[in-house]
Amino acid sequence: MMIAKAWRAKLIAKKIIEGDADNQYASIWRYAEELRRVNHGNTVKINVERPSPSIQPRFGSFYFCFDGYPNAWTWLMAVPTKSWCKHAFSFYPKCDTLMNNISESFNATILAARDKPILTMCEWIRKYLMNRLSTSASKLENWPHKVMPIPRRRLDNEVFRSGHWLPTWSIAETFQVTHSYNTHEFIVDIAKRLCSCNFWELVGIPCRHAVAALSYRKQNPDEFVYACYTREKFALCYGFSVSPINGQDMWPEVEMEPPLPPAYKNGPGRPKKIRIRETGSSVTASITKQSRKRVEKKPIIKRRQSERIKLSWFKRPITGEGISSDKPITLPENEDIPTSK
Repeated sequence: MMIAKAWRAKLIAKKIIEGDADNQYASIWRYAEELRRVNHGNTVKINVERPSPSIQPRFGSFYFCFDGYPNAWTWLMAVPTKSWCKHAFSFYPKCDTLMNNISESFNATILAARDKPILTMCEWIRKYLMNRLSTSASKLENWPHKVMPIPRRRLDNEVFRSGHWLPTWSIAETFQVTHSYNTHEFIVDIAKRLCSCNFWELVGIPCRHAVAALSYRKQNPDEFVYACYTREKFALCYGFSVSPINGQDMWPEVEMEPPLPPAYKNGPGRPKKIRIRETGSSVTASITKQSRKRVEKKPIIKRRQSERIKLSWFKRPITGEGISSDKPITLPENEDIPTSK
């Protein structure tokens, strides 16, 4: 089979499995109406480009937001942008590492669906979220502790490292904690849940200094973990679900003209799924190309025919009566070394 014929067969198979990308734009209005029907809180906006009424509209953009997320967006936009800087992070989030890891995780998750047609891609993401929410909510059934697993492991690490710290009671619930082998000292206030190392207030989990002070008072560190790490808050975060929808043949009919697919221009080279990174950003080892090492061949020494004959003549074993291989060899006077003509 020729390569061009195999490529056309692959395109036909992809249309059968994933759907036709051009035809799916004609059903996008019905898809949006079905999402609004299953949950009135969902927000769906479709923008089309139509230079004149006589021209069929062309798809521009698609916006979809689940119920509840617009409230979070409104709250975030009310916060001044100066509070978003890293140097101005407050102790409220209870996280010591705030970066763009959320967007990085999202981009890595939807990488498998980015090259699919629009409705197939939206359904892939919606089903993934629906399954993820139900899976996360089911974790509470088999977890009997108050603190969730990931913060629990971090708390256990602080408990393990608290053995080298010695608390000294000052007054009320204030302690001075000193390291056993150096001069490091910190102030711990259990009543205010503060430590001069700022770990407790920044992360929301008692640090090793606070654990040492709590052990002195015979108190359980689990009771001093902030509420955002508890089972109750976890249940509130994953207490909602994504509503299922019917098949395409049962979507409601709408009185909207189906749009055309967006204008697409084929760029040079093979289509790339990896996003373009900014200048100076680190590149992961998985996408870094290994440098090819140049193998240098040893030069081949070419000898003339006369030299090869001389070398082969001296390599011949010379044996005879009274001649030992350990003694120097003397050539007869009447025998010359053969040379090439």
